[in-house]
Amino acid sequence: VSKLARSSAPITRKTIISKLAEMYDPCGFFEPYKLQLKLDATELNGLDWDKPLNEQLQNHWIGRFKEFVSLPSLIIPRCVVPKDAVNPREVRLLCLSDAAVSAGGAVIYAGYLLKDGTYSNQMLTAKSKIMKMSIPRNELSALLELAKLTYSVKKALGDLVTDIKYFTDSTIALCWVSNTSKKHRMFVFNRVAEIRRCIEWSVGDISSELPLYHIDGTQNVADMLTKISTINVRDLGSTSRWQNGDNWMKLPSCLMPVTKYEDLTVSEKDESIVDLECFKDIEVATVIGSKNVQTNYSNDGMCCNVREIDSVSKLLEIGSVSDYSHHCSSCNYGADEKIPFLRCYGVNTGENHCITCKCSSKQTVLLA
Repeated sequence: VSKLARSSAPITRKTIISKLAEMYDPCGFFEPYKLQLKLDATELNGLDWDKPLNEQLQNHWIGRFKEFVSLPSLIIPRCVVPKDAVNPREVRLLCLSDAAVSAGGAVIYAGYLLKDGTYSNQMLTAKSKIMKMSIPRNELSALLELAKLTYSVKKALGDLVTDIKYFTDSTIALCWVSNTSKKHRMFVFNRVAEIRRCIEWSVGDISSELPLYHIDGTQNVADMLTKISTINVRDLGSTSRWQNGDNWMKLPSCLMPVTKYEDLTVSEKDESIVDLECFKDIEVATVIGSKNVQTNYSNDGMCCNVREIDSVSKLLEIGSVSDYSHHCSSCNYGADEKIPFLRCYGVNTGENHCITCKCSSKQTVLLA
């Protein structure tokens, strides 16, 4: 790389990508710096592989290659167990994620209880990823990367891990993952299910408590994995914030400045964004004795015709009308072609009558 930086030969897209691929860092010790290189490389998308870059890009990448020379001099302690650990066979994992417009990532820190009652804290592993969706969706995707990364670490360390905590600075992602009563749309539904599954595999039963907390964005070290910055190799040494985390990460769990989902205050703006990825609750028609009743059904322009339910007790016995639904008579599908609610409200397919239904958003439907 140093020869390439001093060479007068033109730099091409192929040259840059090949040099980036040579960086071997499976643990993610240099992940913030690697992310800067990946973000810079996205500007080369669409360029010819063998065509020399323009002068501005040539100078930029020559500067980047010169930074590579500092990599061999970077010292990072590989042992995360401090000498004054109370029990070197009990490790606490603090797992943080964050995302922004262009990227997101996850980082895990290992901590041991010290004799003075505090904890050590040292970076164990990290991972970053280029992202192109909305920030809330990127935050959720970063949380998924964190859940999968944590599961891999827990599987490797086994019984040495005695405590795992997950942290995000995204109120919206935290609401999606923690509130299981909402009916999520497909993108969020799939990722929330996998996040909760990976967390359960890592910590055990999560039915009573999910070890996922909200942390202020200024105290989230994973922010270094989210956007373009001036980070270079020298900012990632053994005494850096990246390697040692913030001071709050050395506190006992009960003293950490974090917020549980139950105690979280959600703004109206964030709540509206949360609801965008959720289906509205279905209005259930009132059943009066054995009489057929009329109801105005409105749900995102979707409609259904429900078969006769002649009593409240039968409704309770059924427990759901999902198996007793079919298209309205004005749909372009046959009136007797049955499509369960789950398909309309949980799966986006070309056969979904919620898209092709011709009924108005406030169609009067007879229970007949």
